[in-house]
Amino acid sequence: MANKAKRKAKRAPLNVEHPTPERVTGHETRREGLATRIVPTIDTLRNRERITDAEHKALGHYADQKCIAEGSPLKDSIGRLLSPSGGVGGYLPAAVVSARLRVGYLERELGQLRTIAEAVAYENITLTEWVCRQGEGRIKCEVIDGVKVCKPYADSKHCEYALLELRFAARRLISAVEA
Repeated sequence: MANKAKRKAKRAPLNVEHPTPERVTGHETRREGLATRIVPTIDTLRNRERITDAEHKALGHYADQKCIAEGSPLKDSIGRLLSPSGGVGGYLPAAVVSARLRVGYLERELGQLRTIAEAVAYENITLTEWVCRQGEGRIKCEVIDGVKVCKPYADSKHCEYALLELRFAARRLISAVEA
């Protein structure tokens, strides 16, 4: 009985590290157990009713396909066993090839709007950060608790234009996916 009490006494409380202020800047977070998760930008826009469910689905589909297309071309051990050449030569999984073809098609359909769709859906940056990347905003740095934190700021007019561009991109994706 004494050993059990001793073991319990030795346990130190878990020290849960939260994301750095730089990582959280401009993003919503949610707690899942001990983890803190960054909410994807397209989810935030949908939850705030800035984009429709159909636009969210189309942007999510594009992001998923882009993620698969960026997958590693390295073959795993099962792929080597199933390959007729025994793992020799250039090999890409069928899912990666299919996703690359699909992403190529979707990006051709997006045209000039590809950059904003990729940035917001795939790279998960906020519309304010997008506006700053385009040179229409500014980044303000301040020190919080001894840590230098830089936040993007942009005029609301430019953010609304960026939202319109994103919605146009989503509409093009919807028409491309339905075709």
